[in-house]
Amino acid sequence: MEVFKFKYFDLFLGENIMKPSTDSVILGAWSSKRNYNRILDLGCGSGILGLMLAQENQSCEVVGIDLSKDAVNISNLNFTKSEFRNAFHFAQGDFIDFTSLPDPFFDLIISNPPYFIKDLNASEQSKNLQRHFTLKKISDLVFNVSKLLTDKGLFLVVLPVGLESIWTTELICNGLYPLDYLKIKHSNKSETSLVCVAYSRLSSSVGFEELVILDEEGNFSTEYINLTRNFISVL
Repeated sequence: MEVFKFKYFDLFLGENIMKPSTDSVILGAWSSKRNYNRILDLGCGSGILGLMLAQENQSCEVVGIDLSKDAVNISNLNFTKSEFRNAFHFAQGDFIDFTSLPDPFFDLIISNPPYFIKDLNASEQSKNLQRHFTLKKISDLVFNVSKLLTDKGLFLVVLPVGLESIWTTELICNGLYPLDYLKIKHSNKSETSLVCVAYSRLSSSVGFEELVILDEEGNFSTEYINLTRNFISVL
């Protein structure tokens, strides 16, 4: 079983579980600076986002849901093997079906959702589940997120720039508004490719930040190192 070592926990991966990505690490690190006591990870995969948030608040409760039984099993394994003593619960189910959750209200909901619309399907079913979504599922998921979030809660997500407007339109229609943006560029010479967004029920002024992952020499930038320093050791 493949293992990725973070500063304070090991991340075990099963055969059909996607490896931890830079975008997940950035989303987890960015989100960990928020206030939260009970979190929901939609599409938990290996459990990486829940583990990062648990590390920074070891009194919070972590709940995760995923279509894949393998993902649920590996998330449970990763939390069991960690030194964190957070209460945790991972359930197999659809992103839009939360009937299996033990308590339906959260002050932080987080997701690194599939990046592609269904029309471009991967050849393997397990990869389809992890990589592809439909516009209908985005709409249904957003509707349910709006029902599960506490009054002062936040929904945090990382998205390709091209999909952000679709999600934001759906979220606004369901009473959730952009609060903060983190625009992500691979280097100073590249265009913004990803964006982390925090949504809340409060419609107010929006904050914007930018993160460039690599510096001009091709090394991890100071900003990236500072953001992720609690979780990974960057050489």
